[in-house]
Amino acid sequence: MRISMVAPLALSLFLAGCASSVAPLYTKSDAADEPGLVGAWTSDKSDALDSIRIEKSKDGYEAILRDAKGGAEATYEMHLIKLGDNSFADLLLSNYTHGNDSVDLPMGAVALHQIAKYKLAGDELSVAFVDGDAFDKASKKDGFTIQFRSTKNEGGDVVIISPTEQIRAYLASHPADVFGDPDVLKRKR
Repeated sequence: MRISMVAPLALSLFLAGCASSVAPLYTKSDAADEPGLVGAWTSDKSDALDSIRIEKSKDGYEAILRDAKGGAEATYEMHLIKLGDNSFADLLLSNYTHGNDSVDLPMGAVALHQIAKYKLAGDELSVAFVDGDAFDKASKKDGFTIQFRSTKNEGGDVVIISPTEQIRAYLASHPADVFGDPDVLKRKR
């Protein structure tokens, strides 16, 4: 089940696309560290979130997305990895609040991993998420090895069902194929 059905804020997760993974992209043995990500970030786009805050946590990072207009806040566990020259983040919803109320996923639903490719350059953070349309286009090419399921409706969501190592192997050799256009965030001062 898609997280965004429960949490409208997840729809605007860095303006994410419609693809999720059952398996994580990271392993604990190769977690990357990127101290420059820590801080508050914002976008110039009018439909972007009010703020995105990244904090160091015990097991990696947390990304806290806040939508003041809608009164919602979502917290994601965030783990970073490097595959070749490319940097990736794996995000998993850990908490969602609306107003003062904590909102749980419906019974039987689980949070899925969101995979992002990012590039940090000083006070600019470029982030692109696995995108349903880009994923569909890549799946028709020779050499596509990721197993997935699509929802039945037109323009439906993609759920990646491949194991971690298979996803990593594909992204290491095709780092741009399944990602949408990047959003550029600026460090908030």
